[in-house]
Amino acid sequence: MPDAVLLALGHPARGDDGFGERLLQLFEQRYGAPEAVLCLYGGTRPLAHYDRVAGCRWLILLDAVHSDRTGSGILIADPLPRIPEIRRMAVHELGAGELLQLLAALDEAPARISLVGAAPVSFDMGSTLSTALEQLLPQACDALARLLGDNGIRLTRRQAEDVGHA
Repeated sequence: MPDAVLLALGHPARGDDGFGERLLQLFEQRYGAPEAVLCLYGGTRPLAHYDRVAGCRWLILLDAVHSDRTGSGILIADPLPRIPEIRRMAVHELGAGELLQLLAALDEAPARISLVGAAPVSFDMGSTLSTALEQLLPQACDALARLLGDNGIRLTRRQAEDVGHA
């Protein structure tokens, strides 16, 4: 079992709701998929990955999240508050909430759950992120890499020619 499971959430055709998927894509471009990290695209159906998340040591959710925090920027919750304390996550909140509640009910909850996200600007149809979230992607990727590195997961950044534009 990997040391960490990265689970990207959101609908990639709903504007900023695709933030989690785009963040995971950028992470994989920059770092590949280190052996210690399992990268999963949960989309709007995170329950489909139940068997790959059950009992994992560390689940990191990547998502566009509503926040009461003023200003924009990257939101890191480590550890993530219990689900009942989170008022709204995103348009697929029931899927993520149900996954976490089911894991807990069956005594297969991850030992640790974290979140790396950003507040959405728009959920309009379309596969592009708002300018604000597009500009936050590199910062979010750095924050994710730092979170993993600070917790003993070694990452090797790919060379620029291997990554392309990232």
